[in-house]
Amino acid sequence: MKHIIKRIKELIIGIYSYNILSKNNILPPKRLLLVLTYRCNSRCIMCNIWKMKPKKEMSLNQWKKILEDPMFQHIEKINITGGEALLSPNCIPIIELLVRNIPKLSYIDIVSNGFATELIRKKVQSMLTICKKNNIIFSISISLDGIGMKHEELRGIPNAYNLVMASILKLKELQKQYPFSIVVGSVLMKQTVSEIEKLQAWSKQNNIPQCFQVVGFHDTYVDNLNKQKDIIFSKQNNKKILRLFETLGKPKNWKDIISYFWKDMYFMYKYQVPRSTPCPFLYDEFAIDALGNVFYCLSEHGIGNIKDTTSVSPVSDLYFDPKNIQYRNYIKTHCCPTCNSECNVRKAIAYDFKKYIWLLITGTPWYGISFHIKQLKQHIRKALP
Repeated sequence: MKHIIKRIKELIIGIYSYNILSKNNILPPKRLLLVLTYRCNSRCIMCNIWKMKPKKEMSLNQWKKILEDPMFQHIEKINITGGEALLSPNCIPIIELLVRNIPKLSYIDIVSNGFATELIRKKVQSMLTICKKNNIIFSISISLDGIGMKHEELRGIPNAYNLVMASILKLKELQKQYPFSIVVGSVLMKQTVSEIEKLQAWSKQNNIPQCFQVVGFHDTYVDNLNKQKDIIFSKQNNKKILRLFETLGKPKNWKDIISYFWKDMYFMYKYQVPRSTPCPFLYDEFAIDALGNVFYCLSEHGIGNIKDTTSVSPVSDLYFDPKNIQYRNYIKTHCCPTCNSECNVRKAIAYDFKKYIWLLITGTPWYGISFHIKQLKQHIRKALP
């Protein structure tokens, strides 16, 4: 009962913040996307992180200094990624720092490619011990883009599929000791279209939830613009992708909030309409990487580096800087309309509840009154003799 009351309270606060408070205020962030390291033991065809030259990443003392910023007093959820986040030598100490210095933290999610099986088992077990002690929910997402040799081809690592299976087996053994979630994440691109049904069957057979991410192209973070022509959907496989979007876009029940995003992707790819799915990075989420760069969104350029200032609250100074706020508004109007990222949109859709209700009633995303009047007129014309 306490859990239900907490969820209802969170939803009410979220709806108020997104629909009323954010109109005249910059919301303090409640979620953080943390790029823990750029070290990577994969050779993915859709990403160039593994090609980046080694750089001096922040020390434990630098992380400790950063976490003194009052900004972190509001953070409730942290998503940790890389590179391969678990390759960071400071991975566990940083987790301990986060837990110790962020009083409202209640959820930690980490992404892994699943290749370093024994390292994954050891570090996840340590994280689970820390989270259990501090009443924090833990989740891990393992990348799987194809079955068998296909995954090896896409990730560029010999025996990739078997390594991932071994890691998942180890994680399932840990589940017997600790309650936590295992999710499989798959990138949708030209090379994985033929794998969609196989991946869905694998997910069902192994009773592990699956999530898809449409491949994106950026000159920041993954830095993969040079790969676009090789992995973007072709006309031949676009129909299959649209069918997947359409299927995922049909709500299984009233709680299937993520269906709004997929129906939105269906309309965006088929009719070239602007994205309407709300994004938490425009409200109450931001990102920091291992080099000290701060981002409103990892798909866009950073807004400054923590190491370039002696301020006692460097993250807050960058996040609330009026010039940076102008840049965030630019992102909203010029970049978000064509964005296909699913990053943490469940909360944003729930808080911006009007659009999801519209989907449940009409079966279509909300694109503004003029768009839907135009659609209605077209339906009337077709219905007339």
